[in-house]
Amino acid sequence: MLPSDVPQWQAAAKARAVPPDEAYRLALAFARLTDAPECIGYRLFWAREDGACGSLLAPAEQGRQIIVGRHDHCDLVLDDERAVSLRHVLVRVASTDDGFPVLQVLDLQTKDGFELSDGTKQRCIVGTGAIVFRVGHHSIVALPNGIDLADALPEPVVDRADANPHAVRAERVELAAPPVSAAGRASRITSLPRSVQLSELRPLAGEASLSTADRYELHLAGSGRRAAVRLTAEDLERGILLGRDDKCVDAGLREVLTLTDKVSRVHALLIREESGVFLYDTGSTNGTHVDGSSVRCVALSDSGTEVRLASVEGGVTLRWRGLDLPSA
Repeated sequence: MLPSDVPQWQAAAKARAVPPDEAYRLALAFARLTDAPECIGYRLFWAREDGACGSLLAPAEQGRQIIVGRHDHCDLVLDDERAVSLRHVLVRVASTDDGFPVLQVLDLQTKDGFELSDGTKQRCIVGTGAIVFRVGHHSIVALPNGIDLADALPEPVVDRADANPHAVRAERVELAAPPVSAAGRASRITSLPRSVQLSELRPLAGEASLSTADRYELHLAGSGRRAAVRLTAEDLERGILLGRDDKCVDAGLREVLTLTDKVSRVHALLIREESGVFLYDTGSTNGTHVDGSSVRCVALSDSGTEVRLASVEGGVTLRWRGLDLPSA
């Protein structure tokens, strides 16, 4: 049994994890024994001390996010009750203009976040090359497809940015090309700020309060109650969680979301990307639906989008729209 004291069980989980170098070696050996996928993307390998391991593909496709956590609706289910949250991190892959895969790992506001191979705790990263990170006592190795990899885990080049490099409104942060050596391509990782909590948002007020920073309205309706918040592009750059859990419900939305058990505790993530604002389902129990069809990801239109969080009796309707700013 792990100790009840949080720092102790976090330390115990780290002590039980397969060391990053060993996890990388195991993943690389397995990858070299199998045919490399032709698609741009990553393969995720996970390992733990008792020898259990596995892998899954993470292609660079919109809406193909991977949710890692304990809940059996996650894409990668890790059985560590103390050190892994029900929905712990979201992993997604994009690609550069020259077709090189870029990995993003976003913590879903958990107690412990995740840890890189250099021992640093993180809440959000964007990186290229081979990346190893720990969630609870599981070591996860992300290997890019179609790239020559070094026999030993490269020491990652880690820098920090104050904004999301893929967000439109943020100050642009360029991901520099990783250095290349005879041993293979090194890893480069950009550490990003944590995601936004809804307690930091502004409840919807009268039109007279509309500021030039406000860009969107989010309305929720369910169980006979309604609530709304107004969002800026900056709010969405780091990601906003929707659900019944205290970490992602506030600013008046709690009143709607906590009246039903059909919406998951961490149901969805709102985030702004270069091509617009998207809602990602985070492995919810009853799903996310648009026009009656289940979706993992939906682009939110400024002209208005309606999404159903759980298409069963007791679910919640989400309405989204962009705001027309008043004339100067």
